[in-house]
Amino acid sequence: MIKATLTVVRGPNRGARYTLEGEGARVLGREQNCAIRIVDRGLSRQHLKLERVGGQFVVTDLQSSNGTFVNGKQVQEHTLRDGDVITVGETELAFSVREGEKDSALVDLVSDLFDATTTQVKRRFAGAAETGILRPAGEGEDQADAYRKAHERLKVLYEVGNVINAEGDLDHLFNLVIDAILKVTRAERGFIVMKEGSSYRPVVRRVPGGGKGRSSISNTILKESLENGLSVLSVDAMNDDRFKSGESVITGRVGSVMCVPVEFHDKVLGAIYVDSSLRRAAFTEEELELMTAVGKEAGGAIHRAQLVRDRDELFLGCVKALVTAIDAKDAYTHGHSERVAYYSVQLAEAMELPAPEVEKVRLSALLHDIGKIGVPERILNKPGRLTEQEYKVIMRHPCIGAEMLAHIRNIEGIIGGVKHHHEKWDGTGFPDGLAGEGIPLIARVVAVADAFDAMTSHRSYRRGLPMELVLEEFKRYAGRQFDARCAGVLVELASTGRFKMHESASVDLFDRGQIPAS
Repeated sequence: MIKATLTVVRGPNRGARYTLEGEGARVLGREQNCAIRIVDRGLSRQHLKLERVGGQFVVTDLQSSNGTFVNGKQVQEHTLRDGDVITVGETELAFSVREGEKDSALVDLVSDLFDATTTQVKRRFAGAAETGILRPAGEGEDQADAYRKAHERLKVLYEVGNVINAEGDLDHLFNLVIDAILKVTRAERGFIVMKEGSSYRPVVRRVPGGGKGRSSISNTILKESLENGLSVLSVDAMNDDRFKSGESVITGRVGSVMCVPVEFHDKVLGAIYVDSSLRRAAFTEEELELMTAVGKEAGGAIHRAQLVRDRDELFLGCVKALVTAIDAKDAYTHGHSERVAYYSVQLAEAMELPAPEVEKVRLSALLHDIGKIGVPERILNKPGRLTEQEYKVIMRHPCIGAEMLAHIRNIEGIIGGVKHHHEKWDGTGFPDGLAGEGIPLIARVVAVADAFDAMTSHRSYRRGLPMELVLEEFKRYAGRQFDARCAGVLVELASTGRFKMHESASVDLFDRGQIPAS
């Protein structure tokens, strides 16, 4: 007579065995009247049904809250085979089929195997050879198979290294690293955290459902990598004596975990953390070694990106200091450069310019009036109409600004925006009388933003113009003074309420309802 047995190999009822004999269905759940009752908070009251159909046993999920899994895969209905493992909540049951009173060695073996996987690996790796990327064949391992695996690992590391080392933007780099890790492992979730003094902060995370679901991670495991520079693999965190008491492990139903340090020259910058809740023993030591190698590769790339970011922030700080000096010199245009940069970026992004071009637009806009440093204050702050000679002095400021910036390395891309922001589409502008497409695109964008701020800002001799009149001006002079495309984008954004005014813009324009809400 064929009999089947369910043995609880993990969970609250560990060690319990349930014999399945005869016909009829048996319900498993945590309700009192279930044929197989298991008190597990991850189970529904009536979680699944087991029944014999012909000579086979079929498991059917009863629309449970947390699902039914067979061999790590979620199922609605599944025909069981000898050796299958059913996972429900925090409980795992080994299914075995035997004839008559044949001894239950298979069941015991399954239990022993699951006991053996509740282990933890903690190692410190120095380089590719030590991480096993180039590991030779071990005892009993086929030499050709060992070389094939080593080749595959090297290929993955090479491809990942090429991707992350080509990226200079720090935020994008974090995303590339975690995406690469999830691609080469069987992890469900991934996190990168960076050290900040004695604490850490998450900089990117990938969880199922676009960020929905459980988001807790094991702080105990994470600290091993952050504080001790160790690569940690726990194939069953729920039953790992070191981690099973951690609240994040319990509430997050963490199963297998890998966590490796992100290092540069033996300095721990952060850590990469991945886990799986559906499968025990989801990761292998080989995956831990590969992930460690990626962590070391990422450490160098992140360090370089941080240096670039710090350099850019220093440069931007110097630019803003210059802008402040201009504002202090010209009382009529206080905050003007900041506002022009703010508006210019909105236009550039709406025009779908590449990110590097948007950054050039921002810098050109911030510095577009830097040449006014060379203009006497008596002319800049003159309350009345300028004489022809004074106007000629003012008209020199774009060239003065371009000459100042020409002495700074790696800034050539923004000089055109500074020098030519007063050119006009019809060629009647200054300083060079450029026309149409001959005017650098950056300068055309800045010109529109510059005119917009000039028209909407207060002056001692007039108040800012109503928004409807400003937009009419841009429509009238599009294709004459302004690039029609740039002017059209501004009109479209402002008309539909998508154009955001800078916080220092004239407040009463909002109060009078002359600027659409954004």
